Amino acid sequence: TASTAIIALGKIGTTQAREAIAALRKDARTEQAVALADATLTVAGQLAAAGNIKAAAALAEEMLAPSQPVQIRRGALDALLRLDQDGGEQRIIAVLRGSDSVLKPVAIAAIPSVKSTRASAKFAAEISKLNPDEQALMLEALASIGDAPAHTAIRAQLAAGNATVRLAAIKAMGKMGDASDVPALATMLSGAKTPGEQSALVESLTGLRGGER
Repeated sequence: TASTAIIALGKIGTTQAREAIAALRKDARTEQAVALADATLTVAGQLAAAGNIKAAAALAEEMLAPSQPVQIRRGALDALLRLDQDGGEQRIIAVLRGSDSVLKPVAIAAIPSVKSTRASAKFAAEISKLNPDEQALMLEALASIGDAPAHTAIRAQLAAGNATVRLAAIKAMGKMGDASDVPALATMLSGAKTPGEQSALVESLTGLRGGER
């Protein structure tokens, strides 16, 4: 099909193939739009690998437009975060503060890759702006970082009123908590609100590290 041919064209990697894709995008049929967007992201990746970061970012920015399919937009954001000189830190903050909910899971998933020493504190400060499902993802991301600000943020959410957020905090604590968290988790265990929460608390208590941070 035409769409299959377009995707294959994007993988060729030559200048001629890239020019052909660019030309097709100017006069694309609706049924070919997704394939062209996919091929364009492939081209952006090739340009980035070749060191042409500016051109790669420009293509990815185009694919981030609201008119593009959700999966393309998410792929474009992921590409841009990888290209950003700060590891995506500022772009992630902007997405978290924005209203584009389809992009937020991608931004949150990229958080552990940000190398800034103050990044976890900045991201943790955005938790209250997110919906419960996004907060749960944020807690998982902070647990992957595992530093002191992340620990503090996760511990605070053990008292969350929302069950989804509270359960995520319990599980996150099991991944990066330590002996100092035993009292809080033990207290929660004695008053666990659901069997699922009780089970998560037992698992987290079992998984705690022995030493304090």
